Amino acid sequence: MSRKERSTSGMVYNSFYVHYDNEGTVHLLSNVKEDKYKVFEIDLFLIDDFINGKKDFRKYNIEYFYNLSKGIRISENDTVEYSKPLFQILPLTYNVNDTVILEHNTIDHKWTVYFDEEALEKLEVLPPITFYICKKDDPHYLYRYFTVDASNIIDGKIDYSFETNYEENLGQISVATLKRFPNYGIKEKYE
Repeated sequence: MSRKERSTSGMVYNSFYVHYDNEGTVHLLSNVKEDKYKVFEIDLFLIDDFINGKKDFRKYNIEYFYNLSKGIRISENDTVEYSKPLFQILPLTYNVNDTVILEHNTIDHKWTVYFDEEALEKLEVLPPITFYICKKDDPHYLYRYFTVDASNIIDGKIDYSFETNYEENLGQISVATLKRFPNYGIKEKYE
């Protein structure tokens, strides 16, 4: 039998399914899809250490397996569990190449969140991303939040209407989110 094929009861499997919940917690690695959890298909040989029992899949989240499938190897010491979130306050940007751009539109009184292709693909696997509108430079003082689910994004963007007066003045607020993408930015729309 070649290394590219693994036989079980006459069946040949080249990929496995990572079963995970809405929070990104991995519950099962299996060659069969289960309806109880979300599933992510991954090449069998990328998870050989997990199949052979050298690594415990329960210590990793779905983002680790997603990155592994894309050829991104993260040092074991650099993995971030969802139970230990790292918040980031989004900076103002003029760069249109940011992975995620949050547009502040005072004309139409709304936020528009733009995702590049890589981010959209990753959002299909990861738990929904939440943006927290808070007091300037103080993410502990929350005014409101909104959560972006990949299923609601149309043409790489999604809109959220302002709900508080604070949102009208970008100088009075900060926006924070969990760091899941390489770069974020807030862009002001005036006209």
